[in-house]
Parts: sequence; C-alpha cells; structure tokens
Amino acid sequence: MTVIDIASLLPDPDKDSYEKLKREHPFIILTRYGQAICEKYPGKLDGIITESADTSGNGLIGYAFYISAAIGKGYSYRLLEVSPTTIDMYPLKVTLFEKHPQVLPEASTPIEFENLLNTVIRMGFTQTLLMNLVSQVDLYRESRNPKMD
Repeated sequence: MTVIDIASLLPDPDKDSYEKLKREHPFIILTRYGQAICEKYPGKLDGIITESADTSGNGLIGYAFYISAAIGKGYSYRLLEVSPTTIDMYPLKVTLFEKHPQVLPEASTPIEFENLLNTVIRMGFTQTLLMNLVSQVDLYRESRNPKMD
C-alpha cells in the first residue's frame, strides 16, 4: 500500500488566475459599489455587504448589499441579494428588494453583474431611496444640533 502525498493532489495557485478570481468575485464588485456610495455621501451613507443565508440548500455563500444611513443607532436598507447558482462564482441569481423581492435576470459574467448593478443604481427607486436617506440623515443631525439664534 502506498502513502499518497495529499498535498500533491491539491491545486497549485496560479497567481494571475488567483488575482483574476479575486477581482471578479461578487463580494469585491459589491465592495466597490459600497465604497462609491460612501465616497459620494461621506459620513451619511455607506454600502455594507454581508454574507447571506443559503436558502437554496446548495451550501454556497451569497451576499446581501445594504445601504446604511447614519441615523440614530444606524439604519440599513437591504437593496439586493446575490447568490451563485453553481460552485462557480457565475451565474448569479440577483434579487432586488424594492417593494417586494424581485428576481432580476441572471448575471453570467462579472461584466453582466456590473451592468446589472449599474442598472439597479440608475433605477428611479434606488435614486429616490438614496436621496431620501441623505435628507433623513441631515434632518436627524439638524434635530440633534438646533441652531441658536
């Protein structure tokens, strides 16, 4: 009986492929959108990504994207959830939480995923949500710091 070197059975990471996988990962793409929200509305809004529960039973990790507003102890609105449909990162199932959960067209590639996110950000609903949250942050701050005449 021969002893198998288990480590030799495992794949060797190819630095270029590994870096590409990381760049194209849905978590990293969502993080860029979260950072853009934080930069556009500093101290008011942020984009937060959390791991989401696997509701399909396939054991794959999905992510939820929240818009967080600096109101009181914090307010977060779940804008969307992303979940892979296979062990590969793509295709992705994307669910938008507008009034009711709405499954969007599947994103089969990182480019399709970014295009889908761009569409969501440009939607009237999302634009209104962002502006309402910014104004609520301002109103909250003004109510806590009344101006003395």
